[in-house]
Amino acid sequence: MIRGIAVFIAIPLLLASACDDHHDHEHSATSVNEAIAEACEHLQSGPATTITATDEATGAKSGYHAHKRVDVTLLPDGDGGYGGFVKLDVPEAGEAAFVIDADVILTLSKDGQSLTSTSSQDNHPSCPSAARVTTFDVTVGRHELEIRALAGTTTDAMVGYVMEIFTE
Repeated sequence: MIRGIAVFIAIPLLLASACDDHHDHEHSATSVNEAIAEACEHLQSGPATTITATDEATGAKSGYHAHKRVDVTLLPDGDGGYGGFVKLDVPEAGEAAFVIDADVILTLSKDGQSLTSTSSQDNHPSCPSAARVTTFDVTVGRHELEIRALAGTTTDAMVGYVMEIFTE
């Protein structure tokens, strides 16, 4: 009986610590800088999931995983670069911070309309492991993320990013 209780108590503790012992994954960021710091932590140390981009937005795989780095295998674009699409089912409106580990161009769309980034900065001071931090205002629902690595900007078809959402 005592062994059963110990297992009953140990399993939730193991699951709670699976990502990071000092990190609470139930909170929302209270500032854009906090969202960037949160994303930076996961860009560096995971956890991670891997997906392959598609060559069209239709049929794209899910690229939003809360508190996870998404490693995306991009497709050759025929011009010496790489690119592709992933879909993002955004659960809450706010400012989405994309922390990216490679020199790529992000285009975020919803309902066929491109969204304008609210900021984009290379070598962000609060996240030295990121090549770029880009933010967009997002609403609830399906978004399409196009990732493009132009010829000569990267020799790797794999790009990692983390998306964290700041809500007021």
